[in-house]
Amino acid sequence: DPDAETIDYYDGYGLRYLVYNQDAADGHFHKGDLKEITYGASWEETEKLTRKRAAATTPNKSSGRVKR
Repeated sequence: DPDAETIDYYDGYGLRYLVYNQDAADGHFHKGDLKEITYGASWEETEKLTRKRAAATTPNKSSGRVKR
């Protein structure tokens, strides 16, 4: 079921586990069953990239002082 609620888990080696967070109405899968595993950036690298993107899109904050 593509609309089923899932939870992402990452490990330090770049594996991402997508796990069902609910039972299917038809019993096809149960809460805690593995939906898929993908390989990519580790959780730590993903967090670094997320922080960099957030910093890049956050406008510079002024000190509140006005130059005269």
